[in-house]
Amino acid sequence: MGIWRLVRKEMSYRKLNFALAVLGVLVATAGLVAQATLLRAYDIRTESFLARDEQEADKRLKAMENDYRKQTLKYGFNVRVLPEGQSLADFYADGYASKTMDQNYARRLADSELLTTIRHLAPILRQKITWTERKRKIVLIGTHGEEPLKERKRRKPAIIKTIPDGEVDVGYDLWNSLDLKAGQEVTLLGRKFTIRSCQTERGSQDDISIWVDLQAAQELTDMAGKINEIQAVDCRCAEASPTKIRLELAKILPKTQVTVRVKQAVARAETRVIAGRTRVNELKDKRAKRVQLRQGREELITVTAPLLIVGAAVWISLLAFGNVRQRTVEIGVLRAIGLSGVQILSVFLVRSLLIGLIGAIGGVILGCGLGAAAAAAWGEFTESSQAAALFSPLLIGLVVLCAPVLSAIVSWAPARLASLQDPAVVLSRE
Repeated sequence: MGIWRLVRKEMSYRKLNFALAVLGVLVATAGLVAQATLLRAYDIRTESFLARDEQEADKRLKAMENDYRKQTLKYGFNVRVLPEGQSLADFYADGYASKTMDQNYARRLADSELLTTIRHLAPILRQKITWTERKRKIVLIGTHGEEPLKERKRRKPAIIKTIPDGEVDVGYDLWNSLDLKAGQEVTLLGRKFTIRSCQTERGSQDDISIWVDLQAAQELTDMAGKINEIQAVDCRCAEASPTKIRLELAKILPKTQVTVRVKQAVARAETRVIAGRTRVNELKDKRAKRVQLRQGREELITVTAPLLIVGAAVWISLLAFGNVRQRTVEIGVLRAIGLSGVQILSVFLVRSLLIGLIGAIGGVILGCGLGAAAAAAWGEFTESSQAAALFSPLLIGLVVLCAPVLSAIVSWAPARLASLQDPAVVLSRE
């Protein structure tokens, strides 16, 4: 009689013993796989949370940058390129440069491959004039908006907009004291314009300024093709110091001089750094909390896993010993009709391997289902597309491989005991 046939006969005859042994392996493997699946779901959810939080932090950071761009537009740029020979004392005293430079300087700067520290720049013609029609001293500011940088990768949303031809923006003190309104038509130095907007109060020279298109300003002041400053914003990179900005611009526009509002530049950089640190710290705190919770779950697994394994091993071993004791007479008969001790040992070991294999397969299926159900119930994953990622092929393979081996190991002693029984002694007792 072959080994496999004996094993089949054994399993069919001792159904309850075999089923209980399989149940022990199934419960143990299901518990282990369910906990591992739930822990894997927790890791996936953690990464999903952190990715979402990172996106939200990026959005907040971009919102802060947009707010800064608005503030820059309100309070002015922090870098000015002035004509060569311009007295800074006169510039600060008068509020504008008396000397001029060619308008093409701005284009040359924007097209330069050497430009790395500047993100926005705009050519400006600024002059103090008398608004003869209103008998007021004003500052006339001409600009055609920003010069687009040549390199696409350095382009940023414009923070100073183009003023359409025939329109003007009016400073707070002018429109407030002269009772001017948006949409109203005014005459400036004999030329008619429509007020596009009335600016908010800034507490600076801008409150007595009128902004027009650069070409219109050049025509009104008889300075065709001329500007007297280039306004710019340095980049947010830490290495963009005032010294580096001056050295870089000097290489591109040697016949100019550069002024930098250091406090404003530093404040801008510090704001960016603080925002970045806040974002990093928020993510670190959230990750730390998730890691702490994960460690608690890992500790639970380290406690329950040995208990499940030891419990299953003891259970299988006891059932195997009980099976051997109950089958003493049968073993004696089999030995008497010619089966060797090795064959008897093989029958019990093969039976144990099948117990481990069947229990492991059932436990993996049950454990994966329970783990996925618990993860869904606890909100650890919310998309069906994530379900496949919960199951580790390596873990499943190890469980299916190790469970039969462990079952055979704990069954070795009772199987060995059965194989060593003397048929003459056994049958003489009956």
